[in-house]
Amino acid sequence: MCLDERNDPTIILSWHIGEWIMSTTLLSTKLHIPPTPRDLVHRPHLIDLLDEAISCKLTLVCAPTGFGKTTLVSQWLRTRSNLSASWLSLDEGDNDLKRFVSYLVAALQQVDSQLGMITHSLLETPQQTSTEALLTPLINDVVRLAKTIVLTLDDYHLITDQRIQDALTFLIEHQPPQLHLVIISRHDPPLPLGILRMRGQLIEIRSLELSFDRDAIENLFHRLMGLHLSTDELILLEARTEGWVAGLQLAALALRDRADSTEFITRFAGDHSYIVDYLGAEVFKRQSDQVRDFLLKTSILPQLTPALCNAVTGNDNSNAMLQYLAQANLFLIPLDDRREWYRYHHLFSDLLHHFLKQTAPETIPLLHQRASEWFRDQSLPNEAIRHALAAKDYARASELVESLGLTMVGQGRLEALQNLILAMPEQYVHERPYLLVLLAWTHVLIGDPGAAAPYLALATQQLQDETKHNPGFHQEIECQIELLRAYVVRSQGDLASALQHTRNARDLLPEGLPFLQCTVHLNLGGNYRLMGNWEAAEKPFQHAAAFINQNGAEYPALAAAGFLAHIYLQTGRLRLAKKHCQEAVETA
Repeated sequence: MCLDERNDPTIILSWHIGEWIMSTTLLSTKLHIPPTPRDLVHRPHLIDLLDEAISCKLTLVCAPTGFGKTTLVSQWLRTRSNLSASWLSLDEGDNDLKRFVSYLVAALQQVDSQLGMITHSLLETPQQTSTEALLTPLINDVVRLAKTIVLTLDDYHLITDQRIQDALTFLIEHQPPQLHLVIISRHDPPLPLGILRMRGQLIEIRSLELSFDRDAIENLFHRLMGLHLSTDELILLEARTEGWVAGLQLAALALRDRADSTEFITRFAGDHSYIVDYLGAEVFKRQSDQVRDFLLKTSILPQLTPALCNAVTGNDNSNAMLQYLAQANLFLIPLDDRREWYRYHHLFSDLLHHFLKQTAPETIPLLHQRASEWFRDQSLPNEAIRHALAAKDYARASELVESLGLTMVGQGRLEALQNLILAMPEQYVHERPYLLVLLAWTHVLIGDPGAAAPYLALATQQLQDETKHNPGFHQEIECQIELLRAYVVRSQGDLASALQHTRNARDLLPEGLPFLQCTVHLNLGGNYRLMGNWEAAEKPFQHAAAFINQNGAEYPALAAAGFLAHIYLQTGRLRLAKKHCQEAVETA
């Protein structure tokens, strides 16, 4: 990919041609509306408020943990069959603009599979794409719909990336009437809430509205939990919990086997943190040793499925254990209608992990390592890397990143790749030449080739040290270093040196890496083209375009086809130009 050609309309056309399917693996469970619990207290006044909010741009459901925010919205959507609903459960790993937009499009496609196809193609390009360019075609797609979509973003407080905040602000500012946005968060998001509030385009549901009143508390304890409390006990419990739903649920669990309910409720005091710690211990310590062991070991997992839990715990009874926890209502939330994936209530998960760090901190790295192995075997490298980093197993993390790195470059997931590498200790990264080369790729392709030079120099030094012991060490890395040097010197206007570095990269090309092979020939042809030697450029472009059906090389191959068609147009070979354009469109 020649950075100097980014503004050439012919190249832009070839880069963004066709309708692509994102090759990034997405977890489908993040797109499911969570099932509502069996012990659901109906809140008709809040459901009516959500119905009224459809005419506004944004509904913000904002309260601390444990107030039933997700339950309320999922209950509303599941009882409104006339609504076209999209759902996205966010986590900390979504703090990457391309990943976030990929999931956003996937959520909307649950309603209409044709939404966001152009945005998909933009996400596939390695070059940096502006927020406006990413979201404008998606907004235009929604405008053409004849129905209203309700898009819910759950756990939005986990999003801290400023580029994502700016992207959502852009979406809200240009939001068509066919889209209603629901944001569920523990705190106010950095969005233009004041402007929306002033314009009457914001409906807010906060702790005050979500808190249970005395009637709701009696309903929860008597009808759903089978616990009969006196009026005085209900008044006391309401005062102690301030209607906090999670605290009430924990209290109900702790009260099930107690005869001294009044004494317990009387002693049930303190701030939310105290209540959580106390009642968590009350519930946890009443479980069998086997259940406690399972809860502690699986507390490191954001999502649970039997096979993953078996791998982490070292046992083979996870399916039965998850069924028991679900039946016992021990804060296990199903993530799909088939009940194959679950998660713990965030509050309960925090408690369990707190107990694990207190009782067996030495086991935490091993548990994360087991999770990493399982996700690696399931071809889910992002999750595998995340657990390896949590285990501080940097050898495993670097091996996974190195095996995935060039694919991420080809997919344009540059920011995500950079974040994974920078999550490791700097000294460790500086001792891994391939990690240094991958960092250089991220700088080159975001348009800052000068920042790549120090990484290339350090990688070269590390490579020389390694080759003293292993002369054949990583020919692939040497090839990439030469190619990246070509980017750097070409950005400085030195086309002759760029051509020589690209030739060196071609001579070092290993077999079996279509993206790298295609990109080297693409750059060789691009260099000749910049020098005005179209005749010399034709053959390497032909070579690169021949990779058009090779998995992982489609993007540079399409770019080469665009260059080639441009050469044929300029030299009067119109039939050849048409042939290459048609092949490119069919491939895309």
